Amino acid sequence: MEVRKEFERRVNQRFLNQCFSKEEEPTIQGLIEYLSDKGIIQAHIIKRFLVLDLYPCELQKAKSKHEACMNIAVKVGLSNTQVKNILCNHINQFK
Repeated sequence: MEVRKEFERRVNQRFLNQCFSKEEEPTIQGLIEYLSDKGIIQAHIIKRFLVLDLYPCELQKAKSKHEACMNIAVKVGLSNTQVKNILCNHINQFK
C-alpha cells in the first residue's frame, strides 16, 4: 500500500461522506475547511503558510523588513519574533 495514495483516498472518502450527510456540494473550499476542522492541517501550519505567502508582498509595501514582519504578525496573530523565526527556519517549506 502506498501511504500517500491511501491517505488521499481515505480523506477524500470521509470528506465526501460528510458532504453527503449534510447535503452539501463538495468544493475545494469545503475540503480545506474539512482538513482544518479535523486537525489534518493544524493551525500552526496554516499560520506558517500565511507568513511565507504574505512576506514578499508585505516586503514590497513596507519601509523595512521589520515593518513587513510586524504587519504580518498583526494579520496572522503571531508575535514579531514568531514571524521572523518562520521566515528564518521554514522559508523553503511550501515552494
